[in-house]
Order: sequence, then C-alpha cells, then structure tokens
Amino acid sequence: CVTCENIFNEIKPLYGTNEKETEIVNIELIKGYNQHREAKFIELLKNAKKEILYMVRLEFFSSDEIDDTAKRFIKEGGTIKSVYEVCDNFKIIRENNVVKGGGADLVKAVEYFEKSGEQVKITTEKVPNMTIFDREVVMMNIADRSKERHKEADIIIRNKDFAESMASVFESFWDKGIKP
Repeated sequence: CVTCENIFNEIKPLYGTNEKETEIVNIELIKGYNQHREAKFIELLKNAKKEILYMVRLEFFSSDEIDDTAKRFIKEGGTIKSVYEVCDNFKIIRENNVVKGGGADLVKAVEYFEKSGEQVKITTEKVPNMTIFDREVVMMNIADRSKERHKEADIIIRNKDFAESMASVFESFWDKGIKP
C-alpha cells in the first residue's frame, strides 16, 4: 500500500533541496531607499577587483564615501565604465540646499567623473539602474518611478552567468551612448 510518507520519501530526493546548496545565498533583496542599501553598494564597490559597469539615471550624486572608494579602485588599476541616463530632474547642492541643476551643472558633474578616471557615456534612453561588479555580481534597483523612493527595492545577484548576460545589456547601451 502506498502511503503519503512513502511517496514523500521517493519524491524528496528528486525535487528536494540539497542542504549544501541552501547555505549559498546568491540572491539578496534590500527593500526601501535606506542606509543599508548604500552600505551594501559600498561593500560591493570595495570588494571589486578589476571592473565595474554602472548604469543609472543621473539625478543626484550624494556619497563622498562612494566617490573616494571609486577613485581608489581606479587608482589601483580598476576600470569603471558608466552609462548615465540624462533626465530633466538633475539636482545639485547649492549653498547647502538641494536645487534643480541646469545643463552646465550636468556637464560639470560628468567632467568630474571623467577627471576621476571613470569612462563615461550618456544617453536619453531609459537605462536599467544596475551595477555589475567584475562580471560576477549584479546590483539592480527595481523602482517604479511613479512611487516614492522608500517604495523601491534592490536585488543583489551573485551569479557569474547572469552577470555576463547583464554585461551584454550594459555593452549595448554603451555602444549606443554618446561620449560627452
């Protein structure tokens, strides 16, 4: 007579999870726009060895720690290639206030990135907010731009095959981007 226990014992080896596999966390979710998000990005940036591919809507730059870490990465021989989506709501800090920036402010920001050693291209196409570290780790921001920032989520995926695929997506935007 077939019992549920017998069926389960037969099916489990076929479809069950391997305990060793479950110890490896290769996907991480960060909910909300918060300090944990920035800390994770800095951690990934500090752990990068040779290449960072970065795509983002250029709205605002706010972290000196990210800036210093990126400069150090480049100085130590790493490469940072960025595709920035140019948008209407670019903001800058002027006299300790966040204000809408103009075209000249945008040019200054991009020139600053280039002087720091970053390779930069710009586009008006919508780009995924994504960073690829050493073609092994991908950090993506999943945002509904119609919602507030605290409703956002980030996904960190540690999978070389996926990272290589996303690098191909990056390269397609890079190839179509404009050198400032």
